[in-house]
Amino acid sequence: MSLSASMLGALRCFDVAARHCNFTRAAEALHITPGAVSQTIRQLETQLSVALFVRLPRGLALTDAGRRLHAVVSDHLAGLSEAVARISATPNTLRVTCSPSFAMMWLMPRMARFHRDHPDIEIKLVAEFQRVDRHEMLASGTDCAIRYDPIDYDEIHAVTLMPETLIPVASPQLVAAHAPLKGRALLAACTLLHDAAPWDGATPDIEWQTWLARVFPDWESGHAGGAHQEFNLSMLSLMAARNHQGIAMGRRALVAEDLQSGSLVDVSAGAAVTSPGRYVLLTISDADARVAAFSIWLAAECARFLQTGQ
Repeated sequence: MSLSASMLGALRCFDVAARHCNFTRAAEALHITPGAVSQTIRQLETQLSVALFVRLPRGLALTDAGRRLHAVVSDHLAGLSEAVARISATPNTLRVTCSPSFAMMWLMPRMARFHRDHPDIEIKLVAEFQRVDRHEMLASGTDCAIRYDPIDYDEIHAVTLMPETLIPVASPQLVAAHAPLKGRALLAACTLLHDAAPWDGATPDIEWQTWLARVFPDWESGHAGGAHQEFNLSMLSLMAARNHQGIAMGRRALVAEDLQSGSLVDVSAGAAVTSPGRYVLLTISDADARVAAFSIWLAAECARFLQTGQ
C-alpha cells in the first residue's frame, strides 16, 4: 500500500487521536471537527483492514494493532516535524506560547527588558493554554511554552519557574458596599468569580475549591455561599471584579499590579493558599542559544518577582 497524501494525512490524524485517546481533544489540536476525526479514523481502519481503537462507553483505547502502528507513526512524524521546523525556522525568531492572561498581565510588561538585553532575538508570542507535548511543539514550530498547571511532563524539558498563590480579591467599592461584612460572611454575600479552565483538564472551580478547603473547610456544609460565575480566562474574572461584580479568585502573579494600584484589594484576611498549579517552562532543544537566552532571562524575572513582588 503506497503512502499517498491522503494516507499521510490520515496517519497524522491517527497520531494525534492516539496520543489523546479522545476524538474531541484530537479535533481541537487539529482544528477540525470531532466528526471529521472519527470519519478519518474509520476510513484508515477500512484501508488497513484492522481496528485501531476500541470504542468504550467513556472514551477510547488503542488495540494491539493500534499501539504497534502508533509507535512507528509517532517517531517518524516527530522526525519529519523536527526537520521541517529546523529548515523553515526564521533565524533569531523565537516562538513562545503561553496563556492569554499570563501573557498580558505578567509577561508582556516585562518583555522590554528582554528586548533591551537581547536585541538580536525576536519573540513571536502566541496566546494559547492547551496542554502541549513534544509532537505538538514540533508540529507548530514552538520553541518555548509557558504553562500554569500541575501536570508532570515527559518527552520535553520542563523547568518549574515559580509557584502560584491564590488570594480572593475584590474592588474597594464592593467591599465598602458590604461593610461591615468580612471573611466568610463577605464571601457568602457576593458572587464568586473564577477561571473555568485554569489548566487543561482542571475542574471548573478548582482554585476556589482549593482555597476554601484550606481556609473554610466546612464551607459546603456551613454555607450555601454566593453565586458562582465562570469565565474562560482569568483576566476576564479579574476585570469583572474591578467592575464590582463579585470576588475573584486571584493568582498572585496576575493581581500584583492591581493590588499595588488599589484597583483590587485582598479579602483573604491573610489566608493566601498555594495553588495546585505552578508556572513551568517547556522546551525541546537545550542546545538552541535563543532558547537558552530566553530561559535564563525568564527564570531571573520569576526570581525577581518572588523576591520583590514586581
